[in-house]
Amino acid sequence: MIKRFDLFPVAALVAIVAVGTACSNDESDDKADEIDPIPTDLVTLADLAQGTAPKELTRGEAVEQIKDQEEFFDQRPEEEEEEESELEKRQQACFDEVYSTAKVKSAKERASITVDWDLSKCWGQEYVTDANLKAVSLVLKGSFQVSCKGADLLALNGKSFLELAATNPNPFAAACRTADTWDSISVTRLQSSSTITSEGQDIERESLTVDANATADLKPCTRKKSATDGQWQLDAGCAYISKQRTIKSRTAGTADENEGKEDWTKIEFNNLVGKTTGASPWFESGSASFNINGWTGAVTYAGATTPPAFTLEKDGQKTDHTFDPIASSLAGFANLSRGQDDKSADATREMAALHRQIMSRLRAMTRMFNGL
Repeated sequence: MIKRFDLFPVAALVAIVAVGTACSNDESDDKADEIDPIPTDLVTLADLAQGTAPKELTRGEAVEQIKDQEEFFDQRPEEEEEEESELEKRQQACFDEVYSTAKVKSAKERASITVDWDLSKCWGQEYVTDANLKAVSLVLKGSFQVSCKGADLLALNGKSFLELAATNPNPFAAACRTADTWDSISVTRLQSSSTITSEGQDIERESLTVDANATADLKPCTRKKSATDGQWQLDAGCAYISKQRTIKSRTAGTADENEGKEDWTKIEFNNLVGKTTGASPWFESGSASFNINGWTGAVTYAGATTPPAFTLEKDGQKTDHTFDPIASSLAGFANLSRGQDDKSADATREMAALHRQIMSRLRAMTRMFNGL
């Protein structure tokens, strides 16, 4: 079992310019609370562009991926946790040690976290049972930034991601709840590779995943107070974009059909409205159009507790679907919740589970900054 953070989007996840506390009544006050441009060595528009070699998905696979896509939920219920083995506890402690190095830097109205994590050591032989796992490299970089006009975020300065994750409700939501506008942007870059021996043959995998929660041109996304009390609304143009490229997929040196393929997701939110307080699985209203490896459609929301409907289309064939109902009791919902992935005896699946765990934790951080 590998623990992960389930939340939103959010959330996907992170190198920025450090922000110090500026002196009051000075022009630098405004500058300190502005969001910095995304460094071009982290994520660019070209990195996020739709490629020409998408992985093929059947209609059934596309439906399941949509139903499991965190960005389509306001909040998801916590999953039940199984008891961890001592080995799993040691591995989780290794992850947490690395995660704790990410610290908030804040000015009065702005906060940010820079992530530059090498998680390779947490997948060494002292943390896994599979002796066939020969080598793993996992390097994650990213930037999360938020600016809330009229808020005071200084109390978050110096806090680690783990401290924020243990805080309920979402500390950014609590600090920014009264703000008229809430600007945020987050990008992440995860480079991973592994070598596994199976039946005397080396299986090599290498991938690059880039994620962005921003506008389509990598600018901050704006959330505003809704005219209806207790609700917020996203500005048009807010989007989630993710691309995972399989750089290498080989067995005994021979490439398979996955090498060079890409998983590409783009979700654009349209007049999305949510609640500022309380817990609910869905957004109040609005819609989210999507393109997932060439499958297109839209999710339409009709109430915070009503499973939304969605369309799915490819090659002129369009079908209608609905998300699965969620239990009416919301006791299991939280602004930042912990879930789990089952650990597989198969090392290839284990690495895939680790990748999902890392990306889920990044999305948790992203959603925390976005207030989703």
